[in-house]
Amino acid sequence: MSALILRAMSLIDLVAPKINARNPGSARALDAFGMPGIEPPSAVPFSLPRALDLSESRAHDSALGILRAYKLTGNFRVNLEIVLKDLGAFDKVTYEIEPAALLPFHSDCRHVVFRPNENVQIDKFNEIMRSITSRIGFDATLPWWRRLFR
Repeated sequence: MSALILRAMSLIDLVAPKINARNPGSARALDAFGMPGIEPPSAVPFSLPRALDLSESRAHDSALGILRAYKLTGNFRVNLEIVLKDLGAFDKVTYEIEPAALLPFHSDCRHVVFRPNENVQIDKFNEIMRSITSRIGFDATLPWWRRLFR
């Protein structure tokens, strides 16, 4: 058993110098953060996505109000683009709409993942997310007539 442990120790001693030789900046990162290969926080770009639950009906109503129209096709992607253009955020964020859920109790809810573009500051991105949520965010509360029969 002790021979096996000594054998494992010698393998680690053989591999560790080769790993450090491949990554010359690892000694600097090792001193600063205690782990090799981790970049400093200032060098890591901010690209964390933010997922929002948006309401199809509120997006449709908002698009109708923006265009001053009385009828639209009901395409959620088009309605979302109209709302983003009205907010001035269409060129500041990218988004990905996940497929609609087949569950009957959330038929109005659409899950959308937003990412900021390269030149958008984190404060501006947070402001855009708040304005989108306030305008077309999904409200999961039940209507009064369903709460009555619970």
